[in-house]
Amino acid sequence: MAGLTEIVKQLLGKNAMCDHCLGRQFAALGTGIENGHRGMVLRQGALLDAHGVLKEKAEALSDPLVIASKEFVIGQAASGHPLAMRLAKQLNVVVPGTGVERNAGQTTTRDVAIPPAVMGGVITDADLKIPWEWDGCALCGGVFSRRVQDIAVGLARHLGSSIEFHSFLVGSRFSTSVLEREEEMRVERDLKWGELIKSHFNRFVGAAISKALDKPVDFKNPDIVLLFSIENKDSIGLEEQINPYFIYGKYRKLVRGIPQTHWPHRACRGAGCEGCNFTGKQYQESVEDLITPPFLSHTGGTALRFHGAGREDIDALMLGEGRPFVVEILNGKKRTLDYVALEAAVNAAGGGKVEVAGLRPSTNDEMQALKGEAPDTRKRYKATCTLEKPIDDATLMSIKEQLEGARIDQQTPQRVAHRRADKTRHKHVYAVTWERVENPLEIVFYIEAEGGTYIKELISSDEGRTRPSISGLAGQKMACKTLDVLEVRK
Repeated sequence: MAGLTEIVKQLLGKNAMCDHCLGRQFAALGTGIENGHRGMVLRQGALLDAHGVLKEKAEALSDPLVIASKEFVIGQAASGHPLAMRLAKQLNVVVPGTGVERNAGQTTTRDVAIPPAVMGGVITDADLKIPWEWDGCALCGGVFSRRVQDIAVGLARHLGSSIEFHSFLVGSRFSTSVLEREEEMRVERDLKWGELIKSHFNRFVGAAISKALDKPVDFKNPDIVLLFSIENKDSIGLEEQINPYFIYGKYRKLVRGIPQTHWPHRACRGAGCEGCNFTGKQYQESVEDLITPPFLSHTGGTALRFHGAGREDIDALMLGEGRPFVVEILNGKKRTLDYVALEAAVNAAGGGKVEVAGLRPSTNDEMQALKGEAPDTRKRYKATCTLEKPIDDATLMSIKEQLEGARIDQQTPQRVAHRRADKTRHKHVYAVTWERVENPLEIVFYIEAEGGTYIKELISSDEGRTRPSISGLAGQKMACKTLDVLEVRK
């Protein structure tokens, strides 16, 4: 296998490229080196190696190594590389197609045109520390330049004037022809250490944006993804992907007859029909519907997703401190919020039907945990029940003793069998107390049970599908007249 310097010479001999694209082909070699500087070092090493050959064998003009070294220096100088041009001048090598014409007798030749930056006796340290940018690069076409960085920064800064973000990540799209050209070169040269042009561009531009806007790059959970589309160095577009963010709170539902979330009409499945008055809704209001407008107006979002820690029945109230929930804001343009003002706006929109409290920033992890913990919560209920006949204290005490700490086996209730899998769920009851009311054929039970327990069926037995049940233990038919959720806790 040829040495690395020889591989670099062969690669540059057939593929004109800037330092960034050269360095990318060897990205897996060495650590802690930016590709542009890696390419700069590799090219300089190859040029110095060629320079050494030409000085050592100055008289051996027909030596293949001398010829190859001279062609390498000429090729790099013809591209305008400063060090190569300086070496060509020192070696008195004529580089065709560059410089200015001069007459020597009857012969017209061209001298190497040396840029002012390298006109002195030596190239400065500063020159050697700057990766060479070149519009003629066969791979990127000059995309890896400070000019393109400035364009990207300008696009990101303009976007930031209308969309608030505190962290970001860069993505990119290159044309298929660019990707195929690079892949063909790697296959032909059997290069196995390279980095894709997209990966380098994302880091190259991301670092510039981060410095200019003083915002960090976040690889795990960025506020926004800046997606650049690159046709060439003069045609760069930007699209944004705003990642959702989350707001935690607790809601109280103060009226019966509204579900927690938007419920598409059963007949038309949300498309709209005469049965739903073309609203697409099974219920015209929900907790989600009532609170959505203020959340969107305060965040500039286009939509939200509602995630609750379980849900109460449509005809149940949610009282006490409320049920925890997280809203997921989609395409939100504002992230720094006045949560006191937002809470007031949501409660005003709730119209006495829904109230929220404790709004604060949340995370995707908290949202996932909240949904996952719903079955592990404890919930306390107030159930006003109708009786077939009056019930005595001894029977009530027996019910309490048999249910507290007991495991309840609940087959999917008949009332939800059309939308829930038919299976038996095992739940626990933790506490049962009661309160008598004026009507002897009614009683109020206070029940604390595991999240996901069907309380109405715990009372009625659902024709024996819940075992044991209060109805079964009482030896009479019972039904839940009204149900209120008083507390939701872990």
